[in-house]
Amino acid sequence: MKKLMVTALLIPLILIGCITIEMGGDTETAAVEIFARRLAYHSAIKYPQMIEPGLKMCIEAEQAVASEPDLKAILYEALEYVGQEFVQDDPLLMDDIKSLASMINIQLEQPIVELTDHQRELIDIAIGSFRSGLLRAQEEIESGRANTA
Repeated sequence: MKKLMVTALLIPLILIGCITIEMGGDTETAAVEIFARRLAYHSAIKYPQMIEPGLKMCIEAEQAVASEPDLKAILYEALEYVGQEFVQDDPLLMDDIKSLASMINIQLEQPIVELTDHQRELIDIAIGSFRSGLLRAQEEIESGRANTA
């Protein structure tokens, strides 16, 4: 009987211990990376004409990450371009862009006041991942494997 009681007490403790084990890695960084890459890929598959200007903006943004005023200007330019060219016909794309911005703690409707080092790091990751998604979409389109929907 004692063995049964001890076993009954140990099982929940083992389960609680297993539940509290933290997974390795930075989930916030991974989420930004995955979200930016998929946003770029699916947007570029749907709007292939955004690939070249998008890649150009990514290169400019990567160079501007060290300079806060330049980075803010690039972010606004990218939002304006996407807003004028694509979002007016695709509210889901704008929602995705707002979601990515909120992951980085940027409110698109308000001026960017000051970026923290952590925000700058996440923006840098998002830019690189967005560029990766654009390049992957470009490969798919060029190879004829992309499903345009």
